[in-house]
Amino acid sequence: MKCRVCGKEMKVYDTISDNVTEVTSFFLKPCYKKNIVLKLYKCIEEGCGHFQISNDLDEDYYDDYDIVYNPEQDLENLGYPKTLLLFYQSLLKDVISRYKIGDSLLDVGCGSGEILEIMSPYFKNCVGIEPSKKCCKLAKRKGLNVINDTFNNTVDFSDKYDCITCFMVLEHIEDLKGFIDSIYMNLADNGVAVINVPNGKKIIENAMYSDVFQEHLNYFTAESITKLFENNRFNIVSVETCYTDDL
Repeated sequence: MKCRVCGKEMKVYDTISDNVTEVTSFFLKPCYKKNIVLKLYKCIEEGCGHFQISNDLDEDYYDDYDIVYNPEQDLENLGYPKTLLLFYQSLLKDVISRYKIGDSLLDVGCGSGEILEIMSPYFKNCVGIEPSKKCCKLAKRKGLNVINDTFNNTVDFSDKYDCITCFMVLEHIEDLKGFIDSIYMNLADNGVAVINVPNGKKIIENAMYSDVFQEHLNYFTAESITKLFENNRFNIVSVETCYTDDL
């Protein structure tokens, strides 16, 4: 297997059996498990150290995707926990202040639009893009500007954006280079991309294999996510652990 970050060969790091295979299931009670074996690979290239699994998902897997953080399975429970939303709002307000960015925001993988809602007072133009029909339905019900599509270079945005956010999405992406290139192409000059992913190093080093899901293809370390963006024309401002030690 080739590393999705640097393209080098990877080696099998571990084999994981009988884990929760969908993020959605992780938040429901009880958590149902499937008898599935996941091989976890590690890149041995110096300065990378990326972890990943193979992509065995159907092509239309995300068409009706949702995240349910509460046991009640209805549209109103889709989205982020309130404490995480407050963290994201504080983070983005700091980014606006620190980098003096403009007035347009694109949230990639926007789900049902929570980031757009909390940041609409701070940006004149807030747009989201999301592949899930179910999540887009709720976002549009809120009156939010959301595109129901997969994020790539074939999507025709009318403008470039001063700030692009991508929270808890990159771990799901197989074509990382193409995805990062799409972020770059849609970012305005002197714009800022704000990325948040689970801390793969913490998950792997502590054998937190209940956090290894079939839909989470990538497990980033600070080194591998830095390498990914530097290899794709970005200048890295900072890489930090935050919230519950995510990156």
